[in-house]
Amino acid sequence: MQGCRQLLDTPAPSVSLKSSASGGAEYEISGFVASMGEKRVVRNQLFDLAYRHLQASGVNLLSSNETSAAPQLSRPRALLESSPIFSTLREEEKDTFSQNMTLQTFRVGETILAGGEVSDHLFIIESGVVSVTLKRHGAPLESGRMGPGEVIGEAGILSDTALPADFSAKTFCALYRIEKSYLKPCLDARHDIHDAMQALLDFRLHKAQSLTEETPVVAPKRGFLQWLRNRV
Repeated sequence: MQGCRQLLDTPAPSVSLKSSASGGAEYEISGFVASMGEKRVVRNQLFDLAYRHLQASGVNLLSSNETSAAPQLSRPRALLESSPIFSTLREEEKDTFSQNMTLQTFRVGETILAGGEVSDHLFIIESGVVSVTLKRHGAPLESGRMGPGEVIGEAGILSDTALPADFSAKTFCALYRIEKSYLKPCLDARHDIHDAMQALLDFRLHKAQSLTEETPVVAPKRGFLQWLRNRV
């Protein structure tokens, strides 16, 4: 619930246990949004967030189809499997990649990557909620929240630049770190992963610019009647 910014803080959202049996448990999330038009978008986002957070915790959604037991994967290996960017790696590449990932944890409120800081590593969020904050007119503005499978630090990897956003832990977070020295040769060899990461960076830069750009001031109309009033 904390990963969805559209849910109102007051009245606070809640989760309740609806039923429990030997086959599984059913939960219900309830919350409020500012307008009726947001209901569908928020509902879809909550389904996506629930799936990703459950997957990160090793919990599978119930299915009516019998499936063979999945092989036990290490935490970093399973994270690569679910990552939108790295899921296209071959199996042996994922195995090698996972051995070069280091776990790092952050407490609530801790900064993961400061705005303007050029990162020499890439983070993949394994669990928790990350808050993204921009400065607008000198005041902080939360522009988004991130969850399992999403990455932080791609600007430093791709172009030795930085985003103007602060990334901080909204909840307790576990992230896996990949050093640039290891990742860069992979991106040079795998253009599909490089292009996916570049598209993500372009999207984030465009969003940051659109949220922080100055709103143009509309000049008041000056007609003949206005001129007459000013002369009185």
